[in-house]
Amino acid sequence: RDLSPPGNQLQKSISLAADAAPEQLERWCRGLQGRARTLEVVGLGDEIGLAWPPVEDHIAFHDWLKAQGLQPADVDPDAGNDWRKVVYNAEPVAARSCPRLYFFSRRYQHHYGIQAQKTKTDVLRRYLPNAGIGANYSPHHAPHYLGEVHQWIKLFRRDGMTMPWSEDWIFQIPVGSQQMNFL
Repeated sequence: RDLSPPGNQLQKSISLAADAAPEQLERWCRGLQGRARTLEVVGLGDEIGLAWPPVEDHIAFHDWLKAQGLQPADVDPDAGNDWRKVVYNAEPVAARSCPRLYFFSRRYQHHYGIQAQKTKTDVLRRYLPNAGIGANYSPHHAPHYLGEVHQWIKLFRRDGMTMPWSEDWIFQIPVGSQQMNFL
């Protein structure tokens, strides 16, 4: 598809599908040819979240835990030395039954999402050297206006995106203190 606006002026920004696979992004970028250097902003979605690992992602979870220097019993005391007894579980109910497992499952979930986003961003950065790459993450999740660290800070520290962006900081939820908003 032609990304040039009417009048043959070069477009400076583009919004792409948040769920586009890295291979799709690469094919799209190859089609840009000389226009790639003119893009300054790439938006990867509106009010999106980071990807979550599959529920049955136990082997990759184990590999990540091992890379952190952990043993099975460090994550689930009942596992002993058997990795097969350590199962990825980021559901809140796991916080009560096995807090350590829940804690490490959530950390892995964050890692997975950041890496999935970084894979896309790496493709775009390779082809679009002058473009900032971001997405609109909504601040309207509990607690309001306090974004989760993995999505709002670690994502950028780990080069998962290059351009902070949010447009929903006001007007959708009453402006006031946390105490006022939760009354």
